[in-house]
Amino acid sequence: VKDTDRATRGAQTLRGGNPDFVRGHGWKAMALTMKGSYPEAIAEQKRAYEIDPNPGMQIFMAVIQASAGNKAEARKLVHKIEDVAKQQYVCNYEISQVYAALGDRDQAMKWLNSGLTQQCDCMIWLQGEPWMEPLRADARYLDLIKRVGFDRIPKPIAR
Repeated sequence: VKDTDRATRGAQTLRGGNPDFVRGHGWKAMALTMKGSYPEAIAEQKRAYEIDPNPGMQIFMAVIQASAGNKAEARKLVHKIEDVAKQQYVCNYEISQVYAALGDRDQAMKWLNSGLTQQCDCMIWLQGEPWMEPLRADARYLDLIKRVGFDRIPKPIAR
């Protein structure tokens, strides 16, 4: 998202008159994270998690925390998510996002490769999501893109 202000307004509009529309909160949190407005992003994501306390909401909170520099909090959250993943399905691709945001390429690649094995439907976002930016220069990531079946290598996202 290059125009984070427009994306933030779009997420607000998406919610419309429904303050409990979880995706509206989540998308606004994503846009605010991209903008660097971390306290606001955390508040939006907390609201999303209150509405729908699923692992995906917690994963994105960990991504926001890592992006904000709160690495200890992000690690605490991702370890909780990994525990949940032992009991129920959690998309490994999404877990990899946290590790990418933490700058832990080895763990991010471990979870991405597991996501490929799992045939996670989220792998379709592999090339475009900004959370994968820290991996874009990693040869293992580029190889994974080819193994997934994409025919082009993503360019770094301009900010």
